[in-house]
Amino acid sequence: MVDYIPAEIFKYGGNLLLRRLHSYISNAWASNILPTRWKDANIIMIYKKKGDRAMDGNSRGISLLSVAGKLLAV
Repeated sequence: MVDYIPAEIFKYGGNLLLRRLHSYISNAWASNILPTRWKDANIIMIYKKKGDRAMDGNSRGISLLSVAGKLLAV
């Protein structure tokens, strides 16, 4: 949770939140200025359960994005 906005806010925010979020994203998109925290991702390495854990080829990275960033990406 990079931006400290819990997913429950978006889930239960209702129509008012939906309209305001749409307006905010539309304005950000039009001005080509997006919040940095929405674009940042934490990359976590996950072991594939094959071979030696110490070798880089035996793990893969996943990106953890903020919920708002995921909504923007959809």
